[in-house]
Amino acid sequence: MWTPLDEYIATALLKVMNEKKVTASELSLRIGRNSDFISHSLSRSDSNKQKLNIYQLNSIAQALDCKLSDLLPSPYLDYDEVKFNWRLNKD
Repeated sequence: MWTPLDEYIATALLKVMNEKKVTASELSLRIGRNSDFISHSLSRSDSNKQKLNIYQLNSIAQALDCKLSDLLPSPYLDYDEVKFNWRLNKD
């Protein structure tokens, strides 16, 4: 399940990757993961979705030579995860 925060991070990451001309496979290998790691993390398929944790995002920022804050909303994303999950479960 994609949350608004997942969507924001994926969009920001794809933007930086595009600017730096780095493929998902290249980035995966740069951070010491298998070549499918980033593409699975960016996949909208629930069966492939892997959530990126803060340590992985830090490694990604290092590998892309960008600021960690380039991958995160500033100052924050205005949504309530509890209400978001409740709305999804209610449908």
